[in-house]
Amino acid sequence: MRVRIATRPGSADRPNEDHAVADTGTAVVVDGLTARTETHCVHGVAWFAAQLARDVRDARDVTPRDALRAGIARTAARHAGTCDLEARATPCAAVGVVRVADGVLRYAVLGDVSLVLDGEHVVSDQRVAEAGREERAAAARLPVGSAARATALVEMKRAEIAQRNRPGGYWTAATDPAAADHALTGEVPLRELTRVAILSDGAARAVDPFGLTDWAGVLDLLAADGPDALLARVRAAEHADADARRWPRTKVSDDATAVLCEHLRRNEDEDACASR
Repeated sequence: MRVRIATRPGSADRPNEDHAVADTGTAVVVDGLTARTETHCVHGVAWFAAQLARDVRDARDVTPRDALRAGIARTAARHAGTCDLEARATPCAAVGVVRVADGVLRYAVLGDVSLVLDGEHVVSDQRVAEAGREERAAAARLPVGSAARATALVEMKRAEIAQRNRPGGYWTAATDPAAADHALTGEVPLRELTRVAILSDGAARAVDPFGLTDWAGVLDLLAADGPDALLARVRAAEHADADARRWPRTKVSDDATAVLCEHLRRNEDEDACASR
């Protein structure tokens, strides 16, 4: 398959906490969860997202779920000696992984990354949206840039953290490899696919909440004009609603990443993934 990738930070003054990588037969998108509170990690969310993406990609010859499990363990080991990995607010991320081998595409999705299969089927775990729902709504009602909104966003994050990686809450990649057991997984014969996309929630805004297109339209745009074109449309919608009134949201502009995997049927008997 051929893989095309685009990623943009939400603003010029903050690092991009999304990261995407691809190589032979594998594509990974990692969407780091914004901290807002002390993480007790000296590296930061952007470092965590980039390292986790590479560690998941580099777990060879295993299923996407096992690659995710191994990646979480490897990334945790990289900063276990310098950071407090027991802290509830330690850096974490949503992750989407696809792997192509033996005529089958296999996937694992942990958190609110969206996997779009030919526009007919979307895989995404939205349980994080239930954590701190009231606090999120309250923050979104406050004026953008105000001190009251900033305070409310911290309260929202604390409510989210309290529900992180526990039964009845939501699951995300942090330090415990067992979180991978809660990933949504599946496999699809390549003969049934032509295009697959992996989107961070910032890129998925094109469909929800902005309604710029539907999932099939996302794939059409990605295939015709490339991932950068999708992100440009999302940015334009964000900038046109800079006070977040038309589409209430806690981040006016979010980190956004889009990955398109295509030519799947044509290369059904090949395991090569040329990335550009």
